Amino acid sequence: MNYQFGPQLLEDGVCFRAWAPGAEALDLILEPNTDQSRHISMNPTADGFYEIHVPEAGVGTRYFFSRNDGPWIPDPASHFQPDGVHGASQVIDLNYAWTASSWQGLLPEQLIIYELHVGTYTPEGSYQGVSQKLDFLAELGITAIEIMPLATFPGKYNWGYDGVFHFAPFAGYGPPAELQTLVDQCHQRGIAVIIDIVTNHFGPEGNAMWSVAPDFFNPDKPSAWSDGLRWEVEPVLRYFDEVALYWVHHYGMDGIRFDAFHAIPKHVRHLHLKRMVDIVEEHTSPNRQIFYLLESPDNQMSLLQNSTSRVQVSQFNFDFGRAAHALVTGENQAYYYDYHPPAAELTKCLNQGFSFCGRFSTYRNRVVGETNKPTNWDTITNFIQNHDSSGNRYLGQRLDDLTDPELLRAMNALMMLHPGIPSLFMGQEWSASTPFYFFTDFPEELGHNVQEGRKKLFYEHDFSASTEQAPGCQEQEAFDDSVLHWDELQHGKHQRFLQFFKELITVRQQVIPQMSRQISDLQMTSSDSAQYQITIASKQAGEASFFLAANLEQEVMKIPDSPGDLIYTSRPFNGNGIPGRTTALFRQSH
Repeated sequence: MNYQFGPQLLEDGVCFRAWAPGAEALDLILEPNTDQSRHISMNPTADGFYEIHVPEAGVGTRYFFSRNDGPWIPDPASHFQPDGVHGASQVIDLNYAWTASSWQGLLPEQLIIYELHVGTYTPEGSYQGVSQKLDFLAELGITAIEIMPLATFPGKYNWGYDGVFHFAPFAGYGPPAELQTLVDQCHQRGIAVIIDIVTNHFGPEGNAMWSVAPDFFNPDKPSAWSDGLRWEVEPVLRYFDEVALYWVHHYGMDGIRFDAFHAIPKHVRHLHLKRMVDIVEEHTSPNRQIFYLLESPDNQMSLLQNSTSRVQVSQFNFDFGRAAHALVTGENQAYYYDYHPPAAELTKCLNQGFSFCGRFSTYRNRVVGETNKPTNWDTITNFIQNHDSSGNRYLGQRLDDLTDPELLRAMNALMMLHPGIPSLFMGQEWSASTPFYFFTDFPEELGHNVQEGRKKLFYEHDFSASTEQAPGCQEQEAFDDSVLHWDELQHGKHQRFLQFFKELITVRQQVIPQMSRQISDLQMTSSDSAQYQITIASKQAGEASFFLAANLEQEVMKIPDSPGDLIYTSRPFNGNGIPGRTTALFRQSH
């Protein structure tokens, strides 16, 4: 496939390309600030593109662009920025000798997703650091890691959603080849890799696209983070098509999480998603399984219908996450307001996928979701913790700090034994004590504005009544305190929680392949209380069904006299009743 954006490494040099509509001239500055520095005029082609073939360029060549004899600007479609967002772009060799060459990915029902941030997952804060923990993840039973965005961002650390070079993995985590090695090592262990990418905006600092191709943006229609994108222009859509394919093709990614897909204009979402599905399906192996995961609270079921036989489109289930959070914490402020009583809202999620399917949201003051409901659990990805659930709180707390541990165990078990695809956040499996803060390393003025602006978002914290202090997002402490403490695994509490998760995941891996993926094959009995009795049909008619009993209340829950053979329980019990704060799974024979 010939990419329209970014440099193309050839046998006889490099072809440099850029989109610069309306420019009078676009120059290439090769090997800037060296004795070999050269300025070369690029040739205009069709639709505002410029290109030039340079025979003497190759792997390692550094370069800038200059529009209309103006300042030197990195390539907006750079493949690597070794010196950060303002430094020169560098040509790299993306060829890699994959050892797990027979790997074709996983089916959605096999996925147990584990979200991690490379910079804070290990003390090393690197791809190599993550690689050192792959045996731990494989032993735990994780089958997919979801890596928070890698697109090059400003400063030393960031969540990654302020990226400005969508093709270029952040240099601070290691060279690109080490990322490819990490993915290869995951595949060797049967672990898929999902990359988080941002197609709804560019970050506010170091955005080279603004200088090279200002027509990429529509300042009159800003997003929540920056100028809006000019989606009606073909090269804008094409740019993100190529971003999606690039990560799958060159870095071996098995899936893509699309950040804040609801922030893309509604009239663009279908076309944008379909194009990214089509280009990956067209240019990958016919046996390759790809997983697209939309971050969106809009429950736009029609988007999920863009799935194909090889590209499964799923959506993060915010309804599940928020109802579960409200139930175990009792919080009802901000977006949790819509999920009260939480037991009833969680019932809808467990039974039909989403709770908001064409319903009016008081908090959002509009109808949320489409009236047509999901039909297959492959389209639903449930979570109870993620980077936002902690990082968008003033004190960065995890659920472990906000609720009873037995109740949290029961809720984790309910999520993991339900047919929906589960997603965990790093450290959730051992009840990590570390907070996860929002952190940035912006220039001083921008950083001050971001830090002050975030204080208005902390709906859950009463600054007038609390003496607890959290570091601001620009303070080094916010990043340092968010790094996981792996030595916690030597302590009894964390060891016990990890063992609980290992057993839970083992059971899921055994039973989920036997469960029907059709939502209509699940039947639930529940009241207004948080006591759930769920019957899940098997894949094959006439085979044993499953009975999932989750009691998130205090009092004992009555269940049938013969619920079946006990497969798993989050707490030991005797008799026909399920004690409070316990989830149990049974197999019912026919």
